Amino acid sequence: MCAYPVVNGTHACQNTPLLTDVLRNQWGFTGYVQSDFGATHGTVPSATAGMALEMPSGVAYSATNVKAAIASGQLSVHTVDNLLISRFATMIRFGMFDRTHTTTPIPVTADGAFARTAAEAGTVLLKNTGTQLPLDATKLHSIAVIGPFAGAAYTGGGGSSFVQPLYTVSPVAGIQHRTAATVTVNDGSNLSTAANAARGADVAVVMVGDKETEGTDRTTLALPGNQDQLIAAVAAANPHTVVVVRAAAQS
Repeated sequence: MCAYPVVNGTHACQNTPLLTDVLRNQWGFTGYVQSDFGATHGTVPSATAGMALEMPSGVAYSATNVKAAIASGQLSVHTVDNLLISRFATMIRFGMFDRTHTTTPIPVTADGAFARTAAEAGTVLLKNTGTQLPLDATKLHSIAVIGPFAGAAYTGGGGSSFVQPLYTVSPVAGIQHRTAATVTVNDGSNLSTAANAARGADVAVVMVGDKETEGTDRTTLALPGNQDQLIAAVAAANPHTVVVVRAAAQS
């Protein structure tokens, strides 16, 4: 897949040095190249560079544009044939024309177990001042879960990383499943009430983060809104504070 960036002054999806010189001639790639959504910027440059397939949201490879490019002499039939050959040869090699495509039920339980394991493996402990973690569920009577990410499970950032899972487990439900302690929730929008909620609990779990998306750059490493101040307020109210950061969830 050719992507969005400009490399040495040329868009990736019309970059001959990348798609032909390096990918095919140096690396020996025999498959076909398709665009990312919205990454195609021209019919003739992309076809000449070696991009065989455009995502359906694009129009550069529409029949009208391709025919017009051929009619004007800007694009040869030979070039189009080579792009189609690379695509269909790959599909044939994978047996895509040899069988009837059927849908099968998703193994919800098995996939859910793997997703949980993958999420656990991807969790990073950045700091454990005072050995706050791991929490001992048998010694907790009250837990305050605070912050804008304390509600529903967040299943991805903007773009390709966003998914619609068959089921989710919210942070609160997950905590309640592991302990008999009373769990209270505060969205953290008001620092005063958030601090009060933290002050009355054995432990405060602050869940903060951001909702990144492809196509935009960060201008700062600060958390959006009042989240930095929220962490400070909760930590000041309760020395037993755990901060969970859910960030960079994008493709």
